Amino acid sequence: MPHHHELETLGSLVETAESQRTLQHTTALQEYVNTHPQLADLTLQMTAEIKQKLLFYVGNADHKAQEQLQEEVAELGRQLAHLSEKPTVLHRLLAEEVLTSYLMLRCADTAYARHQGSLTTMALRRADSAQIRFLRALKTLANIHQRLPQIVNVNLGTQQIAMTN
Repeated sequence: MPHHHELETLGSLVETAESQRTLQHTTALQEYVNTHPQLADLTLQMTAEIKQKLLFYVGNADHKAQEQLQEEVAELGRQLAHLSEKPTVLHRLLAEEVLTSYLMLRCADTAYARHQGSLTTMALRRADSAQIRFLRALKTLANIHQRLPQIVNVNLGTQQIAMTN
């Protein structure tokens, strides 16, 4: 895989940022993602494939159900996109993680509904893991927005100033 080393580095930075939760580690992750835009594209391509497969499973090959769920996911995506005035690559990747995690949660709910009487312990663990992953993705996105400075452009007549809060 041509991006294997970069993906390993990204994984390491994400793990460190999640476990230590400091501004220094979050900023390092942000800078790495910003300087390696091809990683975002690669990740977004893989995520799109996974989302399509999850939509197919949850929709049970019913195109109307798939379209309805696709619109639900698209609405969630629009809401996540509007969280930031100027979304960064990291914001886009985390928003995609939230969307994928949401679909995995829906997939677990669907499996529960389809096999309610014959669920295995493994299926219940998968459902728990899906919920934990979804909540963790939301928390990480919230932490990134809280810790990274937001840039606001202020127009003062003929002069435009970029301010951070």
